Amino acid sequence: MAITEKQCNELLKTIENDCKEARIKRSELNRLKKHVKYETDDKCNLDIKEIKPIQSSEIVSEEEEFNDEISFYLDNYRTLDDNFTYEDIISVLPTKDNYNYEDIINRLIAESYKEIKEINELLIEDDSLSKEELIECKALIDKEKTKISYLRKSMIEEDEVINDEHKNRIVLVPTIGGNIRVIDELEHIATDYYDSFLELINSIINGKFKNVKTFTSNAQLMGISEVKAFKTRVVFSRLDKNTYALITAFVKKTDTDKLYKDTLKRKASHFKENESLLKEKIKDEEFMRLNNQYVEELFNLLRPKDNELELKKVNNHD
Repeated sequence: MAITEKQCNELLKTIENDCKEARIKRSELNRLKKHVKYETDDKCNLDIKEIKPIQSSEIVSEEEEFNDEISFYLDNYRTLDDNFTYEDIISVLPTKDNYNYEDIINRLIAESYKEIKEINELLIEDDSLSKEELIECKALIDKEKTKISYLRKSMIEEDEVINDEHKNRIVLVPTIGGNIRVIDELEHIATDYYDSFLELINSIINGKFKNVKTFTSNAQLMGISEVKAFKTRVVFSRLDKNTYALITAFVKKTDTDKLYKDTLKRKASHFKENESLLKEKIKDEEFMRLNNQYVEELFNLLRPKDNELELKKVNNHD
């Protein structure tokens, strides 16, 4: 039975309110934790005088961060193939230890209900649709219903089952001259930033995507995302359900740096020109063997020389 417009609107409103309320409560809880001091007898001392009411600017900031993050997951969620599987759904979800996990799942569910609502409106308003178009509409509704079913299943799945799916491969994008751009760039960046870059790259591999943001306001950067720390950025794009291309890495000085923006657009444009070729090449064993050597070189560059982290086989999984 198709969902009614009233039911859909009520559901979307409920999910939106629940997400906002949950984020406000978590903000307040995190603020409280900063003022909690634990003694050896396990008693808790809380200095109420130190606690100030949460400011609206803090909520706005967290809302903006959530919107940046949700844009990344929504982009991958919307572009799922028609023949997607449960594993494909898992591949576009955050790990369960993500701070916003439940909010993100609810937002994706709301997105599917919104799609169903719009298709139902079309069916009501346009009585001239052909049989083939009606069949297509039904298929689209069934697709969104399946998405919702899989999302609900993921919420009750064991944490270790979900997190085991998040083992991504990385592909290092070459320059026009054939060099590996990320390695070339990092070799000219102060080593003080290497720990941060290593953390960001690992967050792509383990599916945590630290402070992820997808560029949505510029057509030249559509489909391109970044993970970020205080000043460091790693820009990447999804090639398949568990393979991500590293496009560029840099230290960002200001958000209004025109040179930075122009350079980013140029590198993104070069990637897009070669994106289809890369998607084919990742199926080639020899290409991936050579790529994995570059990945090992990248980690050897970034990791502390006295730290023997097991990163050599990062791309050698199925």
